[in-house]
Amino acid sequence: MKIFYTGNPEDERSIPDGNQLVFGGYTHCLILEKDSVFYNMDGYFPERRFSRWFNYYGTDVAVASIRTGISPKSGVGIVYRNAYGDPVEVFGVSDFYTSDGIVFNDGFLLTHLTDDGRLSLYYYKRLDEDPEKILPEYSFTDHVLFGDDAILGTWFDSQDPFFCRINKDLDVLWERQLSGKDIGAKVVLDHKDSVIACAGKRIFEDTTSRVFALDKATGETRWETEIPVYIRNMQLIGDRVYISSNTDRSYLVICANTGEILFSKYEKGDDSAEFIWLWSDSGYMFGYYTGAVIRVFDELTGNHVQDIEVPNEFSLAKRSPQVKGDHIYFLLSSGGGLHKVDCYGGVMVLPREELKQGFPLNIEVEDKGDISYQAIKDGKTEYYEVTASYEELGDVLRFGQIEIRLVAQKYAYNFWGNMEDNFKARLNKKFNGRIVLCVDKARLKNPDESKFDLMVKLFNEHFKEKSLAPATEKPLTLEWKYI
Repeated sequence: MKIFYTGNPEDERSIPDGNQLVFGGYTHCLILEKDSVFYNMDGYFPERRFSRWFNYYGTDVAVASIRTGISPKSGVGIVYRNAYGDPVEVFGVSDFYTSDGIVFNDGFLLTHLTDDGRLSLYYYKRLDEDPEKILPEYSFTDHVLFGDDAILGTWFDSQDPFFCRINKDLDVLWERQLSGKDIGAKVVLDHKDSVIACAGKRIFEDTTSRVFALDKATGETRWETEIPVYIRNMQLIGDRVYISSNTDRSYLVICANTGEILFSKYEKGDDSAEFIWLWSDSGYMFGYYTGAVIRVFDELTGNHVQDIEVPNEFSLAKRSPQVKGDHIYFLLSSGGGLHKVDCYGGVMVLPREELKQGFPLNIEVEDKGDISYQAIKDGKTEYYEVTASYEELGDVLRFGQIEIRLVAQKYAYNFWGNMEDNFKARLNKKFNGRIVLCVDKARLKNPDESKFDLMVKLFNEHFKEKSLAPATEKPLTLEWKYI
């Protein structure tokens, strides 16, 4: 297994496109294909912060939910003509707010508040015009699309789990409300001719949950199983439903056809250990066992096989692994303290071929290469130089971005870093806020000054909102130069 560095986790986005993952940083796209790294230097607005790809429209248009500018603000959607194309107009617009929306039968379904404060479902053919239709009293937290129909699932504090099936004309084909418990995990899974969902009370308040399957055609219950934990995460892989409950420290697997519990594991120990997700591939189950450990079980026996310890520099992200071709990808965040939380992330690659060779699995971390920083005297104050010496422009941008963030987070005032108990010990009170990226021109084979200029511009916008220099109490600034 090998770990590759990505940029700031807030910049990461993963595109489900073929056998590759794409991660964005300032002015570049890092492409990870199988376990090889390369760059797309002309990627689609990589300087803008993408949070996720939430839907596809047709076969060649993707709708991306992004964070505009540099601050982590609410999302604006931008529509793209594939992973590397330019924005295109769909539904009458090329960017729009994307909260609780789905692409549905050549239109767009959104949940809005009505004038009297109710949640209702709006259907648009064009988002720059009035809605085609409104379904009063309907909203959804999750959905399943199949053919021209959709099944929507809703949970509210004051309402039992509610489901409805609608067709392309937004006619309601059936409704189903399941009495019992008042709130549940917001998950609806598509399994053959049924949907699988769960219900339970609030976290910390309930010791049991229900998982049930509803017939797509009628809405009738096919099976229902009581689960002895609150459900934190539930996902369908093949004919099995994988359930985790971090508050109860439990993993379960149930049969998607019958609801039978196939595997149940309760771990005793430190209360700080979390069970965020359970996932399966190639005859093994992988579980999130705190941010530092992936716990592996044999799929057939449930026996514990290995604890994969994530290096201290990283922590396991709370998103489930992804598979592209014959490679499994575990997404990572930065580790080692809150002052690093906004600085970088990573992705750990496990080839299935390596998994077939048996255990134990070992981890190799990518070499950062020739990147360093040092404090330079500037009268009574100090500034920092970050020196990057690489042949590839993408490496300068990727690792330069990481190092610049580390300097800013470690030695200046900032939101995350100041939350640590020891931040005063590492703060440099002489730091005047100036950071200089020094690029080794003689070694760089494909220089592009415009990329460095754009990165400086974006970082300086970021610093205005995020950081203050201890010596001046003014925002940090970035500049660059060749050496």
